[in-house]
Amino acid sequence: MRLKGTIGFLVGWLCFASVGLAAIDFEAITVGHIDLEKLKVSKSSFLAFADAQVRQRSEGLGTYGIVDFNACDYPVAGKPLSKLENLEGKALRLLSTPSCQELVIQKVLVQNYQFGPEVPSAYKARRCIYTLIKAFRPMMEYYTLKYEEAKSGNCSFCEDQQRRRLEKIAKVTQKTTQFCGENQPKVQQFLNDLSGQLDQSFIRKNSPNP
Repeated sequence: MRLKGTIGFLVGWLCFASVGLAAIDFEAITVGHIDLEKLKVSKSSFLAFADAQVRQRSEGLGTYGIVDFNACDYPVAGKPLSKLENLEGKALRLLSTPSCQELVIQKVLVQNYQFGPEVPSAYKARRCIYTLIKAFRPMMEYYTLKYEEAKSGNCSFCEDQQRRRLEKIAKVTQKTTQFCGENQPKVQQFLNDLSGQLDQSFIRKNSPNP
């Protein structure tokens, strides 16, 4: 059976308003340092970041079939967070428990999806975010296979590899139910929005007239 459409069990038909660049948060950032407590990540700016990640990356699967998506590259004042430090002088890319990626996704969810950072507990909320991030790479790989690898019409492995990525995404979404509790619908909506944005971004990138 040929795979069609967006990631079916994650998204239906989604309409997106145009997404803009993030406004500079002057309260949060100083030269090379950022106050993570004051960091704001709007839904529109995060989806614009996702769109830029698709447009700016090289076409096709990377080494070992990997296509990464790192939320720590979200830009603030023109610089990715991965190149900034917190107020204590520690590189954000080296943060752990939570990681830089987890902090960004928590900001998106709390500020735009009414995600409860203490629901059902602080530990489970962190595990919820840690788990959902695992869907990012197979989502990027799925759309890369669908729109870039398969467009030659001579990709014998593409359908099987697409199916494997879908299975990975399904496993991640199933695991989120163990930790997300009442946050599960909000997490699902976020994944729907991100998946829909990636789908549209890959379509535009690979259109004859982008």
